[in-house]
Amino acid sequence: MKRTGKYAYVDGVPCTVSWGFTQANSMSRYSASCSPDGTVAVEGNIDQTGTISGMGWLPFLPQEDDFAFIGVASAKAAEIINYEGDIKVIESTLNIPVAAGGPITWTSTFGVQGRLTKTTTPAYVDDTRDPAPSAKNGLVKIETAPAVWTPVEFLQNISITFRRPANTLVEAGETFRETGNLEVDLNFEVKNDDFEVAMYQSNVIARVRVFVTATLFYEFDAFVFKDKTNYTVTRVGGELIGYTVNAFWTALRAQVTPVLGYIKKPDDTYLYGVAP
Repeated sequence: MKRTGKYAYVDGVPCTVSWGFTQANSMSRYSASCSPDGTVAVEGNIDQTGTISGMGWLPFLPQEDDFAFIGVASAKAAEIINYEGDIKVIESTLNIPVAAGGPITWTSTFGVQGRLTKTTTPAYVDDTRDPAPSAKNGLVKIETAPAVWTPVEFLQNISITFRRPANTLVEAGETFRETGNLEVDLNFEVKNDDFEVAMYQSNVIARVRVFVTATLFYEFDAFVFKDKTNYTVTRVGGELIGYTVNAFWTALRAQVTPVLGYIKKPDDTYLYGVAP
């Protein structure tokens, strides 16, 4: 039956915008003397993967445990369709478009443990009523001295990617996966002709706060600043000079007590580690 996606929702994931999945088959072909002038196709293993996108500052974050996925395709009375099964969330990216001043959004990717199955009851709905904050308040502050937080100047856009790389295994022709250790990447764009800003030079290690509202922020102990890319000077259109900064989160850094770092979310809970 043809229908729109206006009921799109993932049970337990507030403010879902869309979700979807793909089924890949590893089947292959071969040529041999027993099939003259033709190829032979053999059955393959099934691998289902998908994406979820939503609004707000708390993405559907990667986790070690399976998540009982219920994806709503239709919640219309007498036409209820859901797809259900266990998944592993592999990667989630939080986008804070400071320059555009639009809402904060996120996208997550997942792998299915085996296959999703269609169900027709019950109707799941999102009862939360939390609007996504505007990205106009997005800000990055770097600890440049103990308890001294210095804002990044001329900041345009911010993204944070949380990742647990997955290893797959096959059982009875279907794909399953286990996730690995937590990784976090920070990227932000600045409009600044100074390529040598000291606080985010390559290999600088520092605690970082990423603000998602005027008062709420993620706090990371710590980031190691990595690349600076796309420094461009052009006469066309009078475009402002700028570049992009990239950093990797590190769970350990030398000369710091306690040695183990942390990631604190804006709701004051910890994604990794504990309060220092």
